[in-house]
Amino acid sequence: MAGYEVPGAVEEVDPRLPLLAMVRQGGLSPELQSLFRKHAHKAPGKEPLVKKEDCGPLAKELQRRYGLQIPLSEDLTLAQLQDLLFASVVETDASPSATKEATRSAVAAVKFRSPEETLQVISVLGEGATGRVVLCRDKATGEKRALKVVHKKGDEEELALRRRTAREEVKHLQALDHPHVARVYQHFEDAQAWYLVLQYCMCGDLEKIMEDYREDAGGYGLVQMPVLFTVKVTYQVLSALSHVHGRGIMHLDIKGQNLMFQVAYRGTILPAESAAHPAPWQAVKEPHVVLVDFGTAQAVKQPGKQPVGTSYFMAPEVWSSQLTPKADIFSLGVVLFQLLGGKLPFSVPDNIDMAQAYWAMEPLAPWAEVPYVAPQCQEVCDSMLTPSVALRPKAEELLLHPLFAELHGDAEAKDEDVELPGHYAARLANFPGRDVLQKCLRMRLAFAASANQMPSFRRVFLALAGGSAAVAPRRLAAALAGAGVAPAQARGAVQALAEDGRVGWCSFVAALADLGDPKYEGFLRQCFDQADQDEDGLLGIEDLARLMHADCGKHAVLLQEYMVALCGHDSPGAKFEWSSFLRHFRSDPGERARDGESPTEAPRHAGQMDDAFKQWAGTLLDEAVQEMFFSRGE
Repeated sequence: MAGYEVPGAVEEVDPRLPLLAMVRQGGLSPELQSLFRKHAHKAPGKEPLVKKEDCGPLAKELQRRYGLQIPLSEDLTLAQLQDLLFASVVETDASPSATKEATRSAVAAVKFRSPEETLQVISVLGEGATGRVVLCRDKATGEKRALKVVHKKGDEEELALRRRTAREEVKHLQALDHPHVARVYQHFEDAQAWYLVLQYCMCGDLEKIMEDYREDAGGYGLVQMPVLFTVKVTYQVLSALSHVHGRGIMHLDIKGQNLMFQVAYRGTILPAESAAHPAPWQAVKEPHVVLVDFGTAQAVKQPGKQPVGTSYFMAPEVWSSQLTPKADIFSLGVVLFQLLGGKLPFSVPDNIDMAQAYWAMEPLAPWAEVPYVAPQCQEVCDSMLTPSVALRPKAEELLLHPLFAELHGDAEAKDEDVELPGHYAARLANFPGRDVLQKCLRMRLAFAASANQMPSFRRVFLALAGGSAAVAPRRLAAALAGAGVAPAQARGAVQALAEDGRVGWCSFVAALADLGDPKYEGFLRQCFDQADQDEDGLLGIEDLARLMHADCGKHAVLLQEYMVALCGHDSPGAKFEWSSFLRHFRSDPGERARDGESPTEAPRHAGQMDDAFKQWAGTLLDEAVQEMFFSRGE
């Protein structure tokens, strides 16, 4: 194929070689584009696509020309076909018997594009053996992001390992929803690397925080971090680990470099607002920790067979390849000793045999070598550093220790004694009755918001969690009942918010957000403007679909209902204006904001739809359409 030659190839004995060259070039050849157009249909003003009924002939030609058996069972655009073809080259699990879900997952699994399309590189934050982390700015929103770059270098075995590690990290992060766990916004790849677009923490990692504090203290001797800072950091990481472990995941590399910091704001700052950022040094006074780097994380039910982690922080049993969630507790115990004593407790050799010999000597934490440490702090640290896995406590057990009582309130209080503000109770109780448009915009806000900028919501969330990593449904139901919500309405709210037996952070934020508050108008305006691609100040049915991440075909009946509600009819070319859109989000009097929780800064941007939101919205829209047909008896 002209323009897609394989350098150094004498003859093409494998029909996939042209596709491999295309992967490296980053696009389909003119011949393949012509093949797509041969089977595609193009409606006026629409993107060409191959209808599902024409996928069979296209699949046969792909098999004949390139030896590929690719499951094609639904409408395909040219970009989706490219993703499927590229995925079939870099993976070997394509099957002709795959279902529609397999087709969708194959398209989603490999997204080939360059980071320069959406991100502007600012600086390099750090480099490692397999790649680097780069500070970027989202071109659409101006938000700063951390871009993790995993280079495609090495032999075939090394490439396979890096590919698997990158995809496992994405899978783990997408399964987590906690204010102290890093959020992944997008993931994609090109011919040079795999990319993860992650939450950026402006204050740096714990190592930097400690180093700066040491320099301010004179730069010599053992420097202990402030006790309140130490307790807050430990509690927040334990809360994150409780959630991570509850999701069946082990981090396996807890250390200062993987604990990133933001400043905990005192007032709520929405994603659509500008605000004066607190100085990074204030992270010592008001820390907000974010657990990052799940590159070594593993599933609890499928642990690896090799030691993993950083030697000074690894639990004794890890050196014998015994991997459990309690290994993370030991590692955090090492970090806690660092904070309390100003030094590492153990000097573990970075060699398996030598490390096993070191731990066979049963070394103890050298408390006698450090300045005074409060007894409760030492007690918690010693329990975390217990060599015995059986005796070492779990994260949720440690969260209930009296040392953390002031941070989580009375964790052992009766469920009905948890006080929930009346306006919050009203919002939570009304969430099940919100329509799909309301829920989509609320969840978009929740995914875009940074937990450190929502202190009111975070305080209520942690109070309801009661020392756990998420809100238990029974606890939320009791709190709603205590606030005067009728039992049936409370049960409905819990059912709508709970997932896998718990209420997660994003669902909680989505329910508590009061989009009817005038201070949220900037966020809504930016969402409206982003959907208005022709910039005429009006939204039609395609714009509405873009706003909700809906499919104009699959979700047509739902979109038509909203067009009727927003502009009075759904005739061709119907559009609605900003004022009609804004009225749709009016709140009930009992839901209105109190206590100055709403921000006062002017709006700036509403954020982009990330992969997690798109997946959530797709599921919600599908369920809504099914419910509509069911209620009509169709």
